[in-house]
Amino acid sequence: MALDGDHQPRDVPLALAWLSLASQRPSSRFEQAYDQLLGQSSSQDRSQEKRLLSIMRLTYADDVAANRAEQRYQQGMDAMRRINNGGSDYCMEGMIDISTLSGGAIPNPEECPKVEEVMNAIDKASVNVFDGWAGHVTGSSRQNASRSNQK
Repeated sequence: MALDGDHQPRDVPLALAWLSLASQRPSSRFEQAYDQLLGQSSSQDRSQEKRLLSIMRLTYADDVAANRAEQRYQQGMDAMRRINNGGSDYCMEGMIDISTLSGGAIPNPEECPKVEEVMNAIDKASVNVFDGWAGHVTGSSRQNASRSNQK
């Protein structure tokens, strides 16, 4: 958005800062874009990027954001455990195609997957979200995430 001026003025230093943060993820697909933009940027853009990064890292650096994401993930999974009374069903957007259900846009809960099935699917998908972080454990026991490797 900052690079192309999408819904905001074009801001190369801000785009560099966001791409820098994104390119630091393991197996990042943003590293090439960051390197390319960095090569095209002015010394003033790079200087402003460094200033922005020092501020943005306090909230968005992986070692900070992953801990926050892990806590939110754990809170969500704890909430799912609380509602799992003897095989309860749970409708969650993205888990099922509601257009195939008899209730249409308002599904009949009996047509939705069991809470445990939803939890297993979320836990399986979390491997991709927390990829590259030491400490994230799928299943019933989880610990806070921490950065396993720095760029």
